[in-house]
Amino acid sequence: MKKYLILLFCLGILTACKVQNNTSIIDNFANTVKKSKSYRLLGTMEIQNDEVIYEYDINVTYLKDNYYNVEMTNKSNNQMQVILRNDDGLYV
Repeated sequence: MKKYLILLFCLGILTACKVQNNTSIIDNFANTVKKSKSYRLLGTMEIQNDEVIYEYDINVTYLKDNYYNVEMTNKSNNQMQVILRNDDGLYV
């Protein structure tokens, strides 16, 4: 009797844990981004030009209706570039 209860319990756990495939996870993420009013992304970027590799810290802030602010900071010399989009236009 105990074996049947343990087997039934294991089957219940296995059926409760639904495995999602990669496409459904990506679709869920895309839908969440589409519904959001704003978001912020932080990351790093590497650019290779011949033998030289440039590393940047990236900070992106987005507001609904295509307003955004992108800040790129070069890690080696601490120079910053900003891309800004607002009601007045697009600025670099």
